Amino acid sequence: MTLYKLENKEHFNTLSSKYRLEKTLGEEHSDTLSSKYWLAITLYELEKYHSVTLLCKYWLAITLYDLKKYAEAEKPFRQLAMTLYWLKEYAEAEELFQQELQGQEKTLGEEHSDTLSSKYWLAMTLYKLEKYAKAEELFRQELQGQEEALGEEHSDTLSSKYWLAMTLYELEKYAKAEEPFRQVLQGREKTLGEEHADTLWTKYWLASTLEQQKRYVEAEELFRQALQGQKTLGSCAEEV
Repeated sequence: MTLYKLENKEHFNTLSSKYRLEKTLGEEHSDTLSSKYWLAITLYELEKYHSVTLLCKYWLAITLYDLKKYAEAEKPFRQLAMTLYWLKEYAEAEELFQQELQGQEKTLGEEHSDTLSSKYWLAMTLYKLEKYAKAEELFRQELQGQEEALGEEHSDTLSSKYWLAMTLYELEKYAKAEEPFRQVLQGREKTLGEEHADTLWTKYWLASTLEQQKRYVEAEELFRQALQGQKTLGSCAEEV
């Protein structure tokens, strides 16, 4: 849909007003519901998260009432879960991601890309909730699927492996975290370059992992490299 792909926020503001009209067809007409969904997408792209949450809840209240419309409910279901995540409403997001994942595993299978995506975001939510043991299990499952589907050097695979390593770090499993951090660092240096923010953050956390294992000489060298890269870059933004 063109509206979703537009990158200019002024275009979003202009087009979003067109989707507020519902008097002609009625609130529960399929076209009206579709318009509400795309308005929700627009507001999401504009970072108006509270507004999109209300719209998605409205959509779900109608579509889930009639199971025949469940397919239509699936998209805003994900949108609501993502919105809650970015609003840091992790407990609510967890419940929605969990329900979405269960449905996708039944209808699409465990290896489908949508299923893997849901598993990733559920794992991320659990990480934010400091439920690290559960997050580790999901990250491992999702990572295996991504490696098979996309390859080890794909950006999504590297992101999954990075957050698995971060989870292991939080669980104080430093020896186990070291290897995935090294693999991610190697992959990101190759695909993104040594001075990319994501590469530098990976190097920093690998150094921290080595420090926790009292391997101070190795850690010092990586810390120095990460610090120098950060000075060159100006700032480091961690990948989500």
